[in-house]
Amino acid sequence: MKPRLHVSVYGSGMGHAARMVSLVRRLSFPAIFTSWGEGRDYISEEGYRVLEVPAVDIEWSEQGRMAIKKSVTKLPRNLYSLAYQVITERELMRRTKPSMVISDSRLSAIIAAHSIGLPSILVTNQLRIAMPLESSLMQSMIERSVAELLGPFWALADEIVAPDLPPPYTISDKTLLGVRSARKKLRFVGFLVSRPEAGKADVEKAKRVLDVEGKLVYAQISGPRPTRRWFLNLLLAAAPMVEGATVVISVGEPGMNGMKRSRNIRLLYWNEMFDATIALSDLLVSRGGHSTIARGILAGKPMVLVPIAYHGEQTSNSKKAASLGIARYLNPVELTPKKLAETISHALEDGQMESNATKLSEVASRLDPFGLMKTLITFHSSNRRAPHAIPRAPSLSRP
Repeated sequence: MKPRLHVSVYGSGMGHAARMVSLVRRLSFPAIFTSWGEGRDYISEEGYRVLEVPAVDIEWSEQGRMAIKKSVTKLPRNLYSLAYQVITERELMRRTKPSMVISDSRLSAIIAAHSIGLPSILVTNQLRIAMPLESSLMQSMIERSVAELLGPFWALADEIVAPDLPPPYTISDKTLLGVRSARKKLRFVGFLVSRPEAGKADVEKAKRVLDVEGKLVYAQISGPRPTRRWFLNLLLAAAPMVEGATVVISVGEPGMNGMKRSRNIRLLYWNEMFDATIALSDLLVSRGGHSTIARGILAGKPMVLVPIAYHGEQTSNSKKAASLGIARYLNPVELTPKKLAETISHALEDGQMESNATKLSEVASRLDPFGLMKTLITFHSSNRRAPHAIPRAPSLSRP
């Protein structure tokens, strides 16, 4: 009998939702999702049953930045929502009777599953909250203290799965490594996103539809909706200054079709030819979301990364990708269209970055993330006892 999954997904943006939809679709296990916001909308659009839970999220400014003061002010309300999430998840689990709980970055689901003796797997690329400030000793101490405080709660899960490459290639190393209270349960399985695949006919069709002239730059708008308008406007202003290339921009609105064309710009509301466009691309331009970077690595494409301003996790992801020689990182604060256009143009001519991206793609291809997840899910769902009584699963990749 196949395991019945209760999949709890962090609802800000679509990256977490896309990751879990890829997992459930690949494994073909029956599943019910819980989420909110854009994550909920994406899951529903993909045809899965999704139940809404209270939102726990940070605040965003009109300039598309993380609003630090508003987020701190909202903390008491978020703590209340977290407690309400635990109650809601617990009742949904009792009602639907899953055999396994999968939580993508949702602490409430782990606590709820533990409280009623359900096995659970935490999937996350962030055990340590990266503060949106410049690196300092004080910041590092605060980050470490908060991580160790939350670590025992994350460790209530039977497994903590990092959907990332093992060290030294870990993209989210700053937010994953060094948490002593959760380290013993941490496993690296590889990127839990589908590798872009497109046949020759699909690629030729995309080239024809997009009317590609010269090199192709593919820019994917992603992240929470309030952050997208600034990035879109920046790209629209920069694209005409990129000579000898067609710039394809996907706004990322599920359910909306159509393309607008202006000079060397192709603006898509939703890219139905995603895999083929990736295959055609010479360079990817995106934010610093983990799933977005993972897709770029799997496709072996060099990148230009512009994280959300003051978003600590996206900034650390982008800097790590740059340190691996597969991307160029741009600080979004005071970034101009001219600077973005110059960086894109230089990146298009950087043969070393292209070579590095190909090599890292080969490293990622040696892992079988979906197969490893199937092993863990099958093992723990067949040992439905109190979490402390469940034996250790077969050894997989550890730091």
